[in-house]
Amino acid sequence: MSHVARLVADGKGSTESMKAELYSVLLTEVGVPSSELDKAVPICVELAKGEMLWRESTESTAPALERLKQHGLILGVVSNSDGRIEHAFELAGLRNYFDFFIDSFIVGVEKPDPRIFEFALERARVSREETAYVGDLYHIDVVAARKAGITPVIYDPYDLNPAADCLRVRHLDDLLTVLTPESCETVLPSHQ
Repeated sequence: MSHVARLVADGKGSTESMKAELYSVLLTEVGVPSSELDKAVPICVELAKGEMLWRESTESTAPALERLKQHGLILGVVSNSDGRIEHAFELAGLRNYFDFFIDSFIVGVEKPDPRIFEFALERARVSREETAYVGDLYHIDVVAARKAGITPVIYDPYDLNPAADCLRVRHLDDLLTVLTPESCETVLPSHQ
């Protein structure tokens, strides 16, 4: 497993410390000497504040979201972000598939604190029992969803969590086989 994959799979620490550690790993893997990391990491963190670094999706994402909407699911995003998550989805061309966005910066609570889901449940107007949360970080997303009483689903396209003790999908299309309007009215995909 690469350093990046291990960091993502471990999911330890706050969002800000995870970003700094992620940039440390990425910069090292692209050849930045360790002696320069103390200067380079803060520069990357600052650039990330001004630029939307995570704004592209795979070509299968929009069709999968469209199929989920056609099945009558309410889709929302719950994200540990910096106040710009809705704009990031707009840049990626995915904004219109979602009914609402909950951004940790705006609401003042971030995962794994389960209180962030109270905002989502209120916006979706559904009960916990009718809601699933799809996230890609076990220690943040699955843990938070469980604490909130919401069904966790781990999105695991790189097979980093094969022994996860929750529903697991490798492709967004797989959500249609594990979630239906009869079993779940709201799907809250994560964006980290």
